Amino acid sequence: MVQKEHEWSLGGKWQMDGESSQSLAQNTKLNINFSAKEVYLVMSGPPGALVGVSVDELSAPGGADVNTSGQVKIDQARLYKIVKADNFMTNKTLQLTFPAGVTINAFTFGS
Repeated sequence: MVQKEHEWSLGGKWQMDGESSQSLAQNTKLNINFSAKEVYLVMSGPPGALVGVSVDELSAPGGADVNTSGQVKIDQARLYKIVKADNFMTNKTLQLTFPAGVTINAFTFGS
């Protein structure tokens, strides 16, 4: 699915409220089209939960909190550094894959 600039979508079973969204099943997805050099996400969940991270046309997301397998390991409620590119990227799609129990709160972007 190709998304328009700044558009996002969720896949799978989620519980949403005014400040957060929580994954209620394994392998739920969040896709977001973005333009930035860096992407950050505030999230929490079961300690040790692994969140998959991929960006189209990047072999590795490059964020400080992403391991060599392209995953973020949740350790506590905090801001996670999930994408860091050498150059500003335009109209890229970030896909995150979540296990059950992970809560997402807010994206921020850096240039």
